[in-house]
Amino acid sequence: MRNILDKSHTRLHSIALVLGSMSIFGYIISFIRDRAFAHYIGAGELLDVYVASFRVPDLLFITATAFISLYALLPLFEEVEQKGRQVLQEFVNTTFYLLLIYLIISGTVLFFAIPVIGEYLFSGFSKEGFATFVLFSRMFLIQAIFFAIAGFFTALLQYRRRFFVYALLPILYNIGILIGVLVLYPSFGPIGLGIGVVLGALLNVTIQLPVILHHHILTAIEPSRRMLRYVRRTIAMSIPRAASFLSFGLAHLLIFSFIVSLSEGSLSIYYFAENLRAIPLVVVGLSYSIAAFPLLVSHFAKGDMGSFNRTVLRTIRHLFLFIFPLIAFVFTLREEIIGFFFETGRFTHEMTFITGTIVGAFIFGALTMSIISLCARALHACNRAWLSFAILFTHSVVEVGAVFLLVHYLYGSTILTFVQSATGLTGSGFGTLFAVVLIIVVTEVVTAVAIIAALVRATGQKARPILASFVQNTAIAVILAGFLFVVKSVFFSNISYASTEGLFSIQGLLSISALGVIGFGAWYFLLRQFNNAEGAEFRKKLHDSLRSLWN
Repeated sequence: MRNILDKSHTRLHSIALVLGSMSIFGYIISFIRDRAFAHYIGAGELLDVYVASFRVPDLLFITATAFISLYALLPLFEEVEQKGRQVLQEFVNTTFYLLLIYLIISGTVLFFAIPVIGEYLFSGFSKEGFATFVLFSRMFLIQAIFFAIAGFFTALLQYRRRFFVYALLPILYNIGILIGVLVLYPSFGPIGLGIGVVLGALLNVTIQLPVILHHHILTAIEPSRRMLRYVRRTIAMSIPRAASFLSFGLAHLLIFSFIVSLSEGSLSIYYFAENLRAIPLVVVGLSYSIAAFPLLVSHFAKGDMGSFNRTVLRTIRHLFLFIFPLIAFVFTLREEIIGFFFETGRFTHEMTFITGTIVGAFIFGALTMSIISLCARALHACNRAWLSFAILFTHSVVEVGAVFLLVHYLYGSTILTFVQSATGLTGSGFGTLFAVVLIIVVTEVVTAVAIIAALVRATGQKARPILASFVQNTAIAVILAGFLFVVKSVFFSNISYASTEGLFSIQGLLSISALGVIGFGAWYFLLRQFNNAEGAEFRKKLHDSLRSLWN
């Protein structure tokens, strides 16, 4: 078992394949998790409270990235280990010791500050709901501490190119949450949900310990005075990334507080929609950006900007290759997917329609956030961290400002009436929620264009191949979406996707699977017709894999 966890991966596509394939399995678990939420809780105040309760504890984890940022730790690990393994151990031990002190002090402060912060931002909850919010938020502080520790371990494992353990983390986290929903919630009530979250975070720490201990890196929690200058450099190099995370975290906190005030269940609908958007984002976008970062750091450290730019270009083009068809698939079949996974128990058909409408706008953000994630990592890898921070901070400020100003203007206006009639969303709360999501996606598009332009200018990367790949894959995705829509309407129009009580719809499972196979075949055909270069490489690898399997 340890040999599997300790397997090293060094090639870009090998790393991306491990992360992407495990992400698919993780999303199966997360869909089961969300189905359990939909069935037992539904889109109501309890789920609103549960989702909102993560935001304040997340600030603890975000600020802890000043110690655990991969963008600072990986280059420093490379530098320090050249002085000897013993020096690396001292650096790791000192950083970990100071991280624990910070987590304990900051966690204690936030524990007592949560009721004050919550009263200011989430006053829309009922008295009972607010008490549950405080309870959940305090429990999730423990989760944030475990995640910070797991994040430090992750930096060590990625430095050693151990990506399999990292790919397991979201799966174990969701298993813990599932235990909370299915086992603890029926017996202990809402507190069982909180215990499940803490259990999932604890599993994230424990699964990494065998590999960490095997490599004898974290030998003891003993600070070393001579390592303090490296810790200061870590914090100095991490500040741009930590500040970017903090601006994103505060922006989401403010937007969540606004969504809670719209109507009961709005935050729950947003939560389900965001999770569907995350399918292509995590499976493709984050997998490739995480896989590319250690390679980019290594190329830049060697002064090999040619290899650096080729890795960036290759990663972007492969990202486009795989994320566009996923977006087309989710966009075209969003209501069918939602009905199959979530329409059960307390989650009604009306909620399916509302969530599907929100996803229709939200799903395009998967591409923009993937580009932002990859370009931010590339800018950090080539020592342009403050440029990345400036773009992401501006994004957060503009996003929050646009949401509050535009939505404030929408109240009672003819524009809101038009949005409601165009989308079919009844009630000002869900119509306004659609407007909020639209604003978020538009600001992400502007930020993606800005950050990719900044990367091109900072590194001398050629923009034309990126633009050509974007246009070609966009055309393929549009044709694919139109084809899937026609096939769905003609051959699958009478299928019932809604889940039966406690069970998945067999009809829905078979039809979504059939549409997936048909969609893959159509995409494969379109790649050939468009002479897509990355598609040709993918076809060759697929043929070689099938031939090897047959042999």
